[in-house]
Amino acid sequence: MNDRRNRPARRSKWSPAASPAVRNSRASISSSSALGAVNLSSTLGTANFTTPVTGGTTGKFQINGVNIQYNSSTDDVADVVDRINSSTAGVVAGYDSINDRFTLTNKGTGSVGVALQDVTGNFLKATGLLKADNTQVAGALQLGNNLHYTVNGGGTLTSQSNTITAASSGLTGLSVTALAKATTDKPSFTITVGSDTQKIKSAITDFVNAYNGVQSQIGTSTASSTDAKGVVTAGILAGDPEADNISSHLRTLVTSAHNGGTGSIANLESLGLASNGYDDSLSTSDTSLLDAALANNPDAVKSFFTDSAYGLATNVDSYLQATTGDNGELTNHQASLTKAAAAIDPQVADMEKLVQDDITRMNASFVAMETAAAANNTQLAFLTKSFS
Repeated sequence: MNDRRNRPARRSKWSPAASPAVRNSRASISSSSALGAVNLSSTLGTANFTTPVTGGTTGKFQINGVNIQYNSSTDDVADVVDRINSSTAGVVAGYDSINDRFTLTNKGTGSVGVALQDVTGNFLKATGLLKADNTQVAGALQLGNNLHYTVNGGGTLTSQSNTITAASSGLTGLSVTALAKATTDKPSFTITVGSDTQKIKSAITDFVNAYNGVQSQIGTSTASSTDAKGVVTAGILAGDPEADNISSHLRTLVTSAHNGGTGSIANLESLGLASNGYDDSLSTSDTSLLDAALANNPDAVKSFFTDSAYGLATNVDSYLQATTGDNGELTNHQASLTKAAAAIDPQVADMEKLVQDDITRMNASFVAMETAAAANNTQLAFLTKSFS
């Protein structure tokens, strides 16, 4: 069973950082000064940068560790911008024609910077994204804000996006996305995380229904029926001791006490899943006790099914592995029957040959007898004629 669904309800509270910026906005960087009306359709060497692109025809720079190459003679500004945007650098590059500035914006959210480096050539310096000493322009990088929240009044947790995930919160399976407008306040939201008892209930009743289905199939396959003329038809597994043993063992497993007979829930009957009184199946018509147990004591329900030593599901799984696994009793029994069935074919062939030999011998004896009888009749006719 899923551990998350059996945990007590937990409450998660989050709020944005104190900065008036939009919560979880993206980090961005822009040119430190106007560039002089850059012509985006011109090659880098003739694009009218205030600081010309130097360092030879070919060059390379890095954004967040990803190499971007260019050719100042053949690539125009738009080519390099597209190359940045289609790379794995995780930024969106653009040119602000009104303010005559280049911009880089992180695709990810939260307080994450943008790492820049001219490897060969000076493209980043020419665009004003780096200073001459390869440092970023002071104040040019505007970091977004991380999402801050708490769980059950504990310490402040952080998420770089507006989505609280299992990785950041420790709540298995949690994924909550919160949206809020830019504000100087700290709006707070409370999220209640509780057990999904309906899924647990469905899993338990599905288990019981599967057990009932197995018992029904075994009962049908081992039963014999008599028609109106008194003709008896035996089921395909009638008289097979293995089928009876499986039915008996499963019945014992699901009706016996588990958790070592201790705990508030000792057997399925404690959850209202009792025998219907006339066959090996369990009734699921009244689930009020199960609903109450899931609402008031989910940990006891979990322990009853999943305890490593006494849990019902644990014991059933162990039995099924020992019965139907690769080396299980039923698997070996089936292999034995298959081997026995295969051995019948040569026996049948030998028997057919023996019968055919008997037929041939009997036919030959019959022909010899007919021939002798005919000879006797001829002699009798001759003697009769001679003596008369």
